[in-house]
Amino acid sequence: RAARPPAGSGKALGLVLSVGSLFGVVAGSSLVLIGVMGASQRVYGLLFAVTSLGLVTGAFTSARLTRRGVSHARLIGAGVSMTAGVPVILLVLAATGLLRITTFFPLVLLANIATGGTRPHSAQGAFAPMPAISGVATALFSALQSLVGAVACVLAASVFVGRLALACAGSLV
Repeated sequence: RAARPPAGSGKALGLVLSVGSLFGVVAGSSLVLIGVMGASQRVYGLLFAVTSLGLVTGAFTSARLTRRGVSHARLIGAGVSMTAGVPVILLVLAATGLLRITTFFPLVLLANIATGGTRPHSAQGAFAPMPAISGVATALFSALQSLVGAVACVLAASVFVGRLALACAGSLV
């Protein structure tokens, strides 16, 4: 009989990977937007601030939808689908040379909204089956998020060669 993964591990893994994606954007977006697309530092700062509001918007919207009866599973499914779909679109746009600030910005904003909406439900789903060890599980989970985030940052910086926009998009995958 095969061993089953711990309860909640799928939700925890999804959340860890979405945080890694977020760190990849943080590390690679300035390289791409300023270095490749020619955005000024002021424009980059404004775009970065607006995309960070996506996390708040996602969490707020997710809470409202939960109060209206939308299930955690449905919100997680929609959020993970968006978070996974955006990098694929960004990679295709970057590979075809069609990636522009006007396409990059809304897609990253959408990914941040999805991540903001998914994180609370994923965390709750990951830790609910383990109330006796929730402190240890939270510490391990936080360490995994930091580790995956650090790896995503290194990947975003190392993939960026000269004027290659695939760096930021690739670090999301």
